[in-house]
Parts: sequence; structure tokens; C-alpha cells
Amino acid sequence: MLVAGFMGDIIFPVFKVDKERIIFHGSLTIGLTLANLSLLFLAITVFIGLASASQRHERAVNNELLWRRLVIGFVLAMMFVGSLLGSVYVLSKKVVVIERSISYRSLIERKEVQWAEVRRIDGNFVPGSRLGLKGRDNYAWVDFITIDGELVHFSLRFMRGISELERTIVQKVE
Repeated sequence: MLVAGFMGDIIFPVFKVDKERIIFHGSLTIGLTLANLSLLFLAITVFIGLASASQRHERAVNNELLWRRLVIGFVLAMMFVGSLLGSVYVLSKKVVVIERSISYRSLIERKEVQWAEVRRIDGNFVPGSRLGLKGRDNYAWVDFITIDGELVHFSLRFMRGISELERTIVQKVE
């Protein structure tokens, strides 16, 4: 499963052309690796829980050791939940480009911009990094400034095919 996580972006295509639209997805490498980590945290949590439950009835068990196991188990359970939600978020990210608009979808947000309404774009595309992060304060994003003056921000961190997405956006705006 770890190999599938690390190799996901290499094995599967960067974008999908489906009829009249181009679909860019979130990074499989990051999403599947976070999912694998969540399974590891879950397994360790279950192991700690089973060990604590099996020794609970023995009088020789040190209460301090039992409480440490419970605290560590709780921390690992929270890490499981965090990494699972992180993997779902990364795997749910999607940018859909169609002839008349571009839309950005993720687990927590959904935005759409009509190409005819775009006056200018401002963006920082980082193709060289798997995470979409490069340097200290740089990350992949694009802002669409519409004719009405509205600013629509797309966070492209953890997206696959950043250079192809940049090329598509620039082509559509010109």
C-alpha cells in the first residue's frame, strides 16, 4: 500500500479529458500516503487498546503505565482522524476546466469562474515540487480577477499536473 501511495502520481495519468472537460485531481501520492499513515495509527491504537484491556484485570499493573497507554492511545487516535481527514481532503480536490468556465472543488469549498468574466489572472504555479510547495512562503495558487472586480482564489496545493493546469488557464484567458 505504501508503494501505491508513493507511486500513485507516476502510474496514473495527471489529468483526464472527459468529453468536453479536462479534470485535474489532487495528488494521489499525498492522499494515499496519508491514508496509509492513518491505517498505521489505527493499528497502533488498537494494539495499545488490546494490551491495556488484557492487563486491566491484573493487580500487578501499574496505574501510571495504564494511564500513559491511554493518553498515547488517545493521541494516536487523534492522529488517525487527522490523517484520514487530510487524505480525504487531498483526494477530493478537483479542478474542472470546460469551454465556458473553470471550477474548483474540494471537500470544504466549491468555486466557479466563467472565462468570459475573467479580466486578469494572478498566480504562482510551482511545477517542481510534489507538494506544490517550494521555498518558504511560496505555494501553488491562482487568483481570477473578474470584470466586476471580484477576486476568486483557487488553492492549487497538492494538485497534480500544475504545469498543464497553468498552460490550460493561460490558454483560456488569452
